[in-house]
Amino acid sequence: MLGNSKNAKLLAASFFLLLLIGLTAYSFTFTAQHSSDLVVSHIDVGQGLSVLVQFPNGTAMLYDAGPNKSAETIVNYLKSHSVSKIDALILSHPDSDHIGAADEVIESFTIGSFYMPKVAHSTQSYLDVLSAAKAKELTIKTAKKGVTISLDPEVKVTMWGPVKEYDLDDTNNWSAVVSITYGSTSFLLTGDAGQEAENDMINTGVVEPQTVLQVGHHGSKYSTSTEFLSAVTPTYAVISVGENSYGHPSEETLSRLQSYNVHVFRTDKQGTVVATSDGKTITWNVEPISWEDSSQASPTTSQTDSASTATPNQEALPKVVIISKDLKEEIVVIQNNDAVDIDMSGWSLVSVKGDQVFTFPEGFRLGKGKTVTITSGFKAYEDSPSVLKWTSSTIWNNDGDPAELLDDKGRLVSSLP
Repeated sequence: MLGNSKNAKLLAASFFLLLLIGLTAYSFTFTAQHSSDLVVSHIDVGQGLSVLVQFPNGTAMLYDAGPNKSAETIVNYLKSHSVSKIDALILSHPDSDHIGAADEVIESFTIGSFYMPKVAHSTQSYLDVLSAAKAKELTIKTAKKGVTISLDPEVKVTMWGPVKEYDLDDTNNWSAVVSITYGSTSFLLTGDAGQEAENDMINTGVVEPQTVLQVGHHGSKYSTSTEFLSAVTPTYAVISVGENSYGHPSEETLSRLQSYNVHVFRTDKQGTVVATSDGKTITWNVEPISWEDSSQASPTTSQTDSASTATPNQEALPKVVIISKDLKEEIVVIQNNDAVDIDMSGWSLVSVKGDQVFTFPEGFRLGKGKTVTITSGFKAYEDSPSVLKWTSSTIWNNDGDPAELLDDKGRLVSSLP
């Protein structure tokens, strides 16, 4: 009897071990299967720049940190995308609309490597960054041509600039220009680099075609020259811009982009712009804007907001955008980028692959600039109006499941692959 008992225990232990190995293998397969996309988010920070890059292997890079007033926006965006560590932080140059929130970002997250060009500034924003870096004992590495950042073996990250030292009074040309290549797709982050810096990069031979261009200096006429566009030949361009008194983006830059048939996105008109690359193709959370809409500078600070406009024969779609979804955590975040509150009664959020639909409750309004999170699965909860519960059942297919947002007329307002 004793021998049989031991055999039974050994058999049970062996079964448990095999089960554990099987679950581990399944977990590894699951993780690997869902680590195939490079996601680049141009966060809507108003007049400024902040770009989150999430790599296929789960590492993250933040390029610039917007103006000081955008700190909460940036920190919340990163946390909502499950970022707890910024493996590489790059501050392109010391202008306040690019580093203003960097001190709070540094305080809020674990930071891996930290890069800035070797140019100082006397602003409080710059001093705050230095203090935050010192408090965390971070070493600031010099951003310059030739620097490579190894975050994911499948993705190449290389700095094209600055290629030399510039006038200390012109910090824009000091901008750290970063190229990110994944498969046959590529992204170029240029900060505020002006035409002098663009020409220097061309002359040193580092410039090559890129799929997506972050338009330099918020669309200033002194950046994104014809020569630079001819060398980079982008298919898409993203302009990060907000209310300003500089006339950004300029008619000259928009005209140059149009002449090269570039598809343009603008954060002032579309909110956070997200590009997802599988190494072969790039998909977007919003459609490129029409050239009719693009040929308008962002409002100046003296102008008032206005609601979405439409042609006489076509009602404009509200500017409500799906800004993120976490299939595993069963969370979808939707933001109202319109100039007015939006009544979302009868609107629908659709799990495309599962063909399941969440209908927004009667009387639900999403405030101007506000977000609402739709939760499902066993962690689902409700905290209206900022959080709505779909169901306690799992909705999203972890093998990949596009999300679509439809208004009460059934029109597609936003989608996220």
